[in-house]
Amino acid sequence: MKFLKHTISVLFLFNMFIFSALADGYKIKVKIKGAKDTVQLGYYYADKQYVLKNETIDANGEVIFEGEKALKGGIYMIIVPHYTFFDLLIGDEQHFTIKTDTTDVMGKMQVTGSPMNAEFFAYQKFMVAHNKQIKELKEKIGKAPAASKAKLQTQLDAVKKETETHWKVVADKNKGTFLAKLLRATNSQETYNQNGGSYFFENIDFSEQRFLRSPIVFNTIQNVLAKNLNNNKSAAWVIRELDRLIEKSKANTDIYQYTISYLLNFFNTFHRVNMNQVFVHLSENYFLNGKADWLTEDNIKGLQKRTDVLSASFPGKVAKNLKMETLAKDSMSFHDGTAKNTILIFWKIGCDHCKESVLDLKAFKKEMKDKSLEIIAICTSKNRKDWANFVKKHQLTDFKHCWDPKNKTGYSDLFNIKSTPILYLLDANKKIVSKRVGPPQIDALLDQLRRQKDKL
Repeated sequence: MKFLKHTISVLFLFNMFIFSALADGYKIKVKIKGAKDTVQLGYYYADKQYVLKNETIDANGEVIFEGEKALKGGIYMIIVPHYTFFDLLIGDEQHFTIKTDTTDVMGKMQVTGSPMNAEFFAYQKFMVAHNKQIKELKEKIGKAPAASKAKLQTQLDAVKKETETHWKVVADKNKGTFLAKLLRATNSQETYNQNGGSYFFENIDFSEQRFLRSPIVFNTIQNVLAKNLNNNKSAAWVIRELDRLIEKSKANTDIYQYTISYLLNFFNTFHRVNMNQVFVHLSENYFLNGKADWLTEDNIKGLQKRTDVLSASFPGKVAKNLKMETLAKDSMSFHDGTAKNTILIFWKIGCDHCKESVLDLKAFKKEMKDKSLEIIAICTSKNRKDWANFVKKHQLTDFKHCWDPKNKTGYSDLFNIKSTPILYLLDANKKIVSKRVGPPQIDALLDQLRRQKDKL
């Protein structure tokens, strides 16, 4: 008997091994009536879609997508090229069958072997039917006599309410599944703190790695950026909001790495004044602090170099001592002279705001009668004749004038010149005291300096 029990145990373990081996990988059978030639299996990654496999339809109108390794979870799609496509969910269930018809893909959808996809398609069928009903009721209301409109409107309101809340019914029914998490992430409202910031996204499960193979993480990042950048929030505000988003993303290593990498790349090329501070913050706090162990040594060196360039124009830093050509075709450096204070103004020919600020600076210099104040005007235009004519016409003899039309010095990055006019105030040690952008900010600084004439 002991031998028999041992044999049964071994057979049981062997059967379990066979079952496990068979269950490995994926096998998705697809039959789409009306489809011809080929069908593709694709997937989402952030804001993009990719084709994973391309299979020819057999004599029975079927294709099989299979592989020895399990698919990474997320939202996938079945594509009939030049005809139609539909999404499906990949989680633990990776051996199932789908049947449908090109005449009514969602209405005739049948799934066996994947309860999650059966629920997913049932939800989509519900939404398609109810949205169609909403459209029909709106059309009826538009054509109905006044006496009938109220009744139709009541019906419309009821259908709308049911449509808007159905996702929660399905999510509650399938609690804990990828489908439930997906529905909550795409339908729930964001929550904010009292001062209008801090997008907490309480209904997005950042530990759910399958969200990377869907638009969820990408859309969340875009939402945070849009809310802040479209409302012209300060760099400090944007940094605070991004830090809170990044903190949430740490629930999953891959989502965290994607989030910080995407944000760093975005702010590396986002050309708005002062936003280089966001790039530097991300670089120093998430990449150059020794915790980004996936970076190569060359990656780190390149990032450090870029960070140094973009941080060069921050208040408190010594301004880069750039050497540029003057109107007299000789050269001068920003650190030339021993002025107690130096104003650098970057301006452009044909820019009305620049003209306004340059003339205000001329009046300011005359008013202050302070020989220890030096103004260096850097023209960002490329036409020497126009530059010379402007200086002569407005008698800007109290300024030092220079330019670098081919940006050989790299001044546009080193001083973050993404628009004009931009003014920098330097102290006696050529350290950046203040940076102002546009006439209102520049005027405010000049007024402040007038009040602090003794300090100046």
